[in-house]
Amino acid sequence: MELENENQGGVTEHQDSTFHVTDASASLFLDKSIRKLGPKLNSVNRRQARMESSLQRLEAKCDLIIHSVAQLVTKSQHEPHSIQQVQQLFQTVSSPGLSTDVHCFDSVFHQVSDYKSIKSQPFGPCLEDPFHDVPLEYKMSMRFLEKLKSQSSGPGNFAVKISERLYPELFTAENLRLKYSYFGGGVLNKQELDPQRKEILQRYVLSFYPEYQNPDLWKSQIVAKVNENLRRPVQRKRVKIPDNEW
Repeated sequence: MELENENQGGVTEHQDSTFHVTDASASLFLDKSIRKLGPKLNSVNRRQARMESSLQRLEAKCDLIIHSVAQLVTKSQHEPHSIQQVQQLFQTVSSPGLSTDVHCFDSVFHQVSDYKSIKSQPFGPCLEDPFHDVPLEYKMSMRFLEKLKSQSSGPGNFAVKISERLYPELFTAENLRLKYSYFGGGVLNKQELDPQRKEILQRYVLSFYPEYQNPDLWKSQIVAKVNENLRRPVQRKRVKIPDNEW
């Protein structure tokens, strides 16, 4: 009996030791998995941020293309040579540095074809669009601006969101924005933001917040926010992993 009890005790101690080793191995494996997962999540966050920025710019470009091409197609019914303007437009939007999307242009052509059944209208600037003279590369539709405004916490934040789209080259991994400020100069002798795009930024913001036409108010409430964003470190959105994927 005593020998039998000793054997049983030895088995129990062996089992406890085995469980302890198994738990340690599982913990080590989990730590290694988490360390490997970290860089992958960072990469996913960077890709997601770039995709969101590209899609927002693409949405604004598509709205403009639909409107512009529709007007040119209407005009071409009376002036055949105006089809060259359509070709020039697509050469412009397909230039290097501007992302294009096949599905977007498919949508453009479908919507343009619908315009053929609409009564012809005189070709010219759309009176309902106060930004018809804004260069194509900086063009944002009213619908896009309204959506951006609804996602903003106020006029300063609205201006910040617009500036990030007007100056995309500053908000990259190179952190060029740290070398710029709204007016330039200062203790760090920073460079001034491109004046043409600053004027467009002001037009966009004042179209929704006309009370900020006052120079002092513009400088204290809008310029200050833009400069603050230029100094702020880049923040990446975190990807939340569902519990069932761990």
